[in-house]
Amino acid sequence: MFDPDAVLEQIREKKYRQRQRGYTPRKSRLDPHTSEILKLHDSGARVSEIRTWLSEPPRKIVVAHTTITRWLTKMLQTRQERGIS
Repeated sequence: MFDPDAVLEQIREKKYRQRQRGYTPRKSRLDPHTSEILKLHDSGARVSEIRTWLSEPPRKIVVAHTTITRWLTKMLQTRQERGIS
């Protein structure tokens, strides 16, 4: 026998699951260049110099000064938590 309430409940459950998005951590465009950026920073490069290095070929990454500053802060904090110097 056809139960419209049960069918409607199944449809709503299916639609609800389709609307749910899985959470994936966002990746920065700077992440592929982590080692190089950190080496530049450790060598005393200023953020403006790192920004210039990123914008040159073959990288051609144009990001704001604050993007690099925030990314460096996060990476340096992560590195410190892991005990890497």
